[in-house]
Amino acid sequence: MENSSAKNDNSCQDECRADSREFSRRKMLAAIGGAGAAVVSGGLMAGLSSPLGGGGDVYAAVYGNGSNKKKSVKADEVAYRYSDGLPERTVGDKLREAIDVSDFGATGDGTTDDTAAIQQAIDTAAGIGVREIRFSPGTYHTAGALTNTSAVLFVGDRVLFTSGSYAATSLSDLEERLEVVAGSAVYVDSFQALESESDDTGRIKRAIAALPGRAELVFAGRAYTISEPLLIATGGIRIRGAGKGRTIIKTTSVSDHVFETKPDITRLYNVHFEGMQIQMPHNSTGTALKVSNPNHLSIVDVWITSPYGEKSTGTGIHIHRNQYAADGYFGQIVRSRIEKQGTGIRIEGVNPGAANVHWIERSSIDNNSVYGIHCKNTTSVRIHQCHVEINTIGVYLESSNDTHVSKGYFERQAQYDVVIASGSGCLLDGNRFAATAPNFQPGCAVRIDSGTFNRIVDNWFVEVFPFYDMKIGSAAGGTFVENNLAKNADQHGGWATSGVQTEDQGTGTVQGNLLLTAGGAYRKYYQGTHLFRKLVAEEPIYPQNKTAGDYAGAGNPEGAVTADRGSIYRRTDGGPGYSVYVKESGDGTNTGWRKLGRLAAQPDSQAADISALRADFNALLAKLRAEGLMA
Repeated sequence: MENSSAKNDNSCQDECRADSREFSRRKMLAAIGGAGAAVVSGGLMAGLSSPLGGGGDVYAAVYGNGSNKKKSVKADEVAYRYSDGLPERTVGDKLREAIDVSDFGATGDGTTDDTAAIQQAIDTAAGIGVREIRFSPGTYHTAGALTNTSAVLFVGDRVLFTSGSYAATSLSDLEERLEVVAGSAVYVDSFQALESESDDTGRIKRAIAALPGRAELVFAGRAYTISEPLLIATGGIRIRGAGKGRTIIKTTSVSDHVFETKPDITRLYNVHFEGMQIQMPHNSTGTALKVSNPNHLSIVDVWITSPYGEKSTGTGIHIHRNQYAADGYFGQIVRSRIEKQGTGIRIEGVNPGAANVHWIERSSIDNNSVYGIHCKNTTSVRIHQCHVEINTIGVYLESSNDTHVSKGYFERQAQYDVVIASGSGCLLDGNRFAATAPNFQPGCAVRIDSGTFNRIVDNWFVEVFPFYDMKIGSAAGGTFVENNLAKNADQHGGWATSGVQTEDQGTGTVQGNLLLTAGGAYRKYYQGTHLFRKLVAEEPIYPQNKTAGDYAGAGNPEGAVTADRGSIYRRTDGGPGYSVYVKESGDGTNTGWRKLGRLAAQPDSQAADISALRADFNALLAKLRAEGLMA
């Protein structure tokens, strides 16, 4: 009776569970394995060592004992806890959270037709209200059409779909449904190039098509060759290479861009480029990175170059706010190098003030044939701690306001380090300008053509030759030049020039600046209304209305040295005969020199001589100003 009763009880239990799914031990472990090895070993397996509702071991609980051994077990028969004290669950509960196409026979081997298996997974999920269908990494061949895809969400990593001819597609009707779990990545190398494809363009495009928002497109540390633009049509993505120049993307097209965002998107949020080298043909007119209407764009550790010796005529990075843009935006370019292009970086708005708030920081912009950085119709661009070298013009600001160029190193530009063609409220501070216009082309370190309330403060000008440290145009009202240091020792044809040339008659000021010069005769400094100049450490000579010379030589200049009024002559005979003269009258003549004073050889009398010299010199300045010869 007891055996019969037990047999009936077992029969009843089997009938009660007849509708449960059978589940192999391997699938059970795979289903609960998502918690990770540490959790499984310390939590899951500890709970499974004493299955709920009875004693025995795991083997007996899963497979049975003796004559009751089973080849598989139903999913709802296996209960577990993640760790002690947590609620009980069954493997069936776990399975019903998401459906894996592998449970329906999909292989992902790229050859077997997985259409029926995937369709069965879709129908099952829709029938029981499961949202996610999971795909393991692989290539799924779908010869037939899939239906009801809008009812589910495809989730996977390194997943490729093929058409009936085994040619990889851009997912056709699955394109809007394929998604990757947040934080995961799509790997370019998971997508295979087809026999009909001669480069990597197709595989990269298929990988981009698989990108959802908030995911990564990952390139391996090798070279990729493309022949068409790579279009980014959605935001919330990170495009990442292996870093340190190991990921190389080369384009063979001389007119196309490399990466280009869809131009009619009103707000392109959160696009990030990182850790790659982009190589442009030397005759390219295209752009390496062209981004339209970005909000929170980030370009980090990107190297754009032309490896073929000659420079490209295109653009390295072009950030453009066009007519489709809905509002302002923010972007940053950090720790990047842009070289051997026509223009290194171009930031542009469709109208003045449109392109807002961009940072270019700790980057190198060098060897570009036109501009290193070109800002047009921008507001609040920050160029900080950048190395700008061997461009024709380092930074060119056009209708751009509130631009801040700080703590940069500018060297060997062919013409100008910074040009403010038109702009107001710009600030240049803490920069080092060195060796501008080394081949004696017409140029200077800083040129301001027009605009108001621009400031040049705390900069160091070193060997800027042969023209001016700064040139300020007549339309540049209210320019402030303060606390700069210039050290210029080179000569060209007997002349070395420095200081500021200005036509500005506005309200700007020049004060606290110091000019250090080396020795040499007939050193001439072009001066305008806002020029500063130092004869000795204590005594600046302030604005003059005309060209004045600074001369030195042996003997008395009267009748020997031709100069304009206001010029200074230092007699270098030595000893107590060292004297200073000023040209008091006569432009373009060698007469009219007046001796201001003499520096005695003895230190105890030197202070008195200097004091007398200052008094005499100040009296002369007062006379020249009274006659309208000096401002």
